[in-house]
Amino acid sequence: MAKLKLTNWDFCQAAKKLKCEVAAIKAVATTESRGDGFYDDGFPVILFERHKFRKYTHGKYDQSHPYLSNAKAGGYGKAGQNQRNKFNEAFALDPEAAMMACSWGEFQVMGFNWDDLDYESIHEFVDAMKSGSAAQLDAFVRFVVKNGLKDELQRKDWRTFARVYNGPEFEKNDYDGKMGRAYKEFSKEKIDCASLDAPESDSAITAPAPPPDQPATAKLEDEKNDSTSESTDPGLLNNPGEPPTQTAGIIVNQADAPPPPETTTVEIEKEAPPKADESPVKGIQASIATAVAFIGSVFGGIGSMLAGAKTELIYGFFGAAAIIGVVYIWKRFSYAAKMEAIKAAALEADKQRAHELLMAQIKSASDPNLNTVKIV
Repeated sequence: MAKLKLTNWDFCQAAKKLKCEVAAIKAVATTESRGDGFYDDGFPVILFERHKFRKYTHGKYDQSHPYLSNAKAGGYGKAGQNQRNKFNEAFALDPEAAMMACSWGEFQVMGFNWDDLDYESIHEFVDAMKSGSAAQLDAFVRFVVKNGLKDELQRKDWRTFARVYNGPEFEKNDYDGKMGRAYKEFSKEKIDCASLDAPESDSAITAPAPPPDQPATAKLEDEKNDSTSESTDPGLLNNPGEPPTQTAGIIVNQADAPPPPETTTVEIEKEAPPKADESPVKGIQASIATAVAFIGSVFGGIGSMLAGAKTELIYGFFGAAAIIGVVYIWKRFSYAAKMEAIKAAALEADKQRAHELLMAQIKSASDPNLNTVKIV
């Protein structure tokens, strides 16, 4: 179900907090998401950033899922459902990292900002982005306040604003130019905020005001120093080399994509790892017994020749004991290494089967456009 869009009254409230023009805020919104933060089914517009997912999973999935976890920024692919599919698969691997690796909503605020934007958790942030356009506008206001962008927004200094908001590679997608042109168009509306009344609760969305003495915060320095990314975007969408379906960082609302259900759970029953074959252990034990008996006899014979029959048993006993000790130590180390190798191989095979089953479930579902995937 599509969410209600922001009204002029909502934009006026945000403009009052930021002491800027309504047209300036609308210019940012239309540049980032064409002014619509939700798909037709009501799920927030997202873009999955693979280099961020890699950062928050510490490269754990670089080898198994390079299209989801990669040190190189970019590689976004098509907008719309393709981003949803990536998010679904990443969510199955690490839910919190997947949510932090996406930019969300009308203003495309990155999930990793949740803490510095004064949300209790990444879950609360995502729930807010899902709740409505007002919450998405509120996240934008918090980000602007924290990062000292009020002055740039007031002066319409789009170049400086885009450099901080979209990252140092903002020129590749002409973010500043697009914002400037959009502002000129929206400024023609001549909105009189003083004459607007608050909309009814059932017909429009209102934006909650952040605490006046507690400005929102964002992880700006953390992202500037992120050496694993080619794109050092500080907190919002930065899409160098966008494909035709995404224009200059704008996530297109794919009207032709079938809407996913509100919630979908894919249940995957994990198989127990195969038991290790114990037959090699029995073979080792038999070999040890044979070796001990043989070597003990040899030492006994040598002892008999050197010192006579009286000391034969003594030499045989100590010889056998020494061999038994050496073989026992060797057996323990080799057996432990073998078992570790068997367990590791079994665990890897189990993970691969679970992943293949997950992908099969997604592809074969009656509605493949899953909203949330959980392994239970």
